[in-house]
Amino acid sequence: MNNQQFEDQLSAYIMNNTPPLYQSGNGELMSKKKTAFLCSRQVPENETVSIYRWTNQLSPERDCILCGNHSKMEQEVFHMLLEKKIPIILVLAESIKEEWSPPIKLALEEKRLLIVTACNDKVHRINYQSAYERNEIILSLANHIIIGYCRPGGNINKQISGKANVTLLHKPHYQPAAPTLMMEAADSDVMTYRTSTKGGEIFLDIKQDLCGQEYLKITQSKHQGNKDFHRETIFINKDEILQFKQELDRAIEYWGLNPIKQKQTLRSKREEYGNAYLPWEKSADDYLLLLYEEGKTIHDLTEIFERNDGAIRSRLQKLGVKLK
Repeated sequence: MNNQQFEDQLSAYIMNNTPPLYQSGNGELMSKKKTAFLCSRQVPENETVSIYRWTNQLSPERDCILCGNHSKMEQEVFHMLLEKKIPIILVLAESIKEEWSPPIKLALEEKRLLIVTACNDKVHRINYQSAYERNEIILSLANHIIIGYCRPGGNINKQISGKANVTLLHKPHYQPAAPTLMMEAADSDVMTYRTSTKGGEIFLDIKQDLCGQEYLKITQSKHQGNKDFHRETIFINKDEILQFKQELDRAIEYWGLNPIKQKQTLRSKREEYGNAYLPWEKSADDYLLLLYEEGKTIHDLTEIFERNDGAIRSRLQKLGVKLK
């Protein structure tokens, strides 16, 4: 069985065997007009600006967003939606947790979040089938679908094929529907990026004003207990940036800080392979053996199980398979 045959059979199974949905939160959000957001795990850096721009124009009074939290970008968008207090329907590819982070607890308490999943309490880890099924649920519930980025030939690309209600943010001609006067007059983003610290998140935006002058906007976002997020923002003109850097260098020298060592962390490995270093479950072992016997290549298996080439080969050998 090839990849396409497997995916066709899985889609047919989902359509003919609609799974029961487990839920927690405000079920009334299901009655709202819903916009889905999906994004591939790996997004080119130059494609992120349009995603942040789309997220920034959302309104709590107007929008309700269906999303997952599997890929890094989906997680970023989910947390930005929480900060902006946008109503969210979070669709999981695993069972619903018993404990959540303070921002999620607050959203549940304020009835602006609904968490749903087709997975029972025995599914504690995302797998290929649960992720595929999660996407199908999101797509089936949405009135409109926003794709932050989809890898050519990837699952999302295949799952949205033939759907008419889809907008790709990485298309150069994309514009948000019905922009307001404020949105049309707003300064434009040139480059947007962020970094996580122990105290919260720092957003750095290089923007261009209506006169064509560029400047740097730095925003620090900190969570204040269970109540809200506190933000502080400074603006630095382009001709002031070197002076600002000079003062930062003085502070670094005063404190005797060493440069950050660039190394591949477990987090960075999981950004590339979502299941890196996680234990193998028996069901995954059985599925691995089945697919290998059906003729799946090692490369196919790395994508399905989200583990690198070496991990797949090592597991097959441990299961007694003589590699071809």
